[in-house]
Amino acid sequence: RVVLYRAGRETPWLVRDPRYEITDPARGWASLCTRLDVVPVDAHHLNLLDPPAVGDIAAHLRALLAGQPPKEMANE
Repeated sequence: RVVLYRAGRETPWLVRDPRYEITDPARGWASLCTRLDVVPVDAHHLNLLDPPAVGDIAAHLRALLAGQPPKEMANE
């Protein structure tokens, strides 16, 4: 099982480059992972590991590792 925590918002000062315009929510990982869960996080790429987003990710992962159903993320 693979869990992909994915930023749900665009980086505010994002420079657009067509090479990186990927619309697939799994970002291409689904073909490599038979049990892929994509979990959107209410953050952008650069603040994904800052509070409060990192706390939401930790709580979600803690529940998964304990075998409990995780609480839904803010924008899931």
